[in-house]
Amino acid sequence: MNIEKSTIEKLRITEVDGLDPIDVFIDITSTTSGKVTINCYGKSWTAFWPSVGEKGIKSFFKRSDNEYLIGYLDSSITRETVNWDAYSATLIERAKSLPSYVLENSDIEVDDVISAIEELDHEIVDIEYSQYHDEFTPDHFISDSLKESGLDKKVIDELIADKINITFKDHHDYVYLSKIVDAVKLAI
Repeated sequence: MNIEKSTIEKLRITEVDGLDPIDVFIDITSTTSGKVTINCYGKSWTAFWPSVGEKGIKSFFKRSDNEYLIGYLDSSITRETVNWDAYSATLIERAKSLPSYVLENSDIEVDDVISAIEELDHEIVDIEYSQYHDEFTPDHFISDSLKESGLDKKVIDELIADKINITFKDHHDYVYLSKIVDAVKLAI
C-alpha cells in the first residue's frame, strides 16, 4: 500500500454581496498540480489540474479567466442562454398583429394566443439550446408546444412564418458561479 500526503488549505469567505458563505479547499498535490473545491449554499464544484506551472495552483487559479475555470468546475454550465423574454415579446407582438383571416372560423382570440405564448416553458428552450447550440432553433419547440395548448396550425404558422432573430444573455448559473470564482480569486 502506498500512502501520499498533500497539503490542503481551507478558506472561508464571507460577506460577499449577494452570496452565502463560500468554503474553498485548495489541495496542493504537488508544486505543479492541484485541486480546488468550492462550496456555496449547498452546491459544490471541484476541478483538478495536473499541470499548473511552477507557481502552483493558487497562482494558476488567480491568473486564469473565469470562463476557463468554470468550464473545469462545472462543464454542464453554458455561458449563454436564449433570451426568452425578447423571443416571447416578439411572438406576443406578432400575435397582436395577426391578420383577421388567420383567426377566422376559429374560437381563438388574440388574448388566447398571447396566453399560450406566456405559458410556454422557457426552461425547455434553455435545455434544447444547451444541447444543440449551433443548430438550435426554437421554432420546432414553439410549434409543438403551441399545438399542445390548443392553437390552430394556421395561427402557429403565422406566428413563426418569419424567422425570429434569437438573442442571447448570460446564463444565470454561469453568472452565479462567476461571481463565486471572482470572490475565490480575491481571497487566495
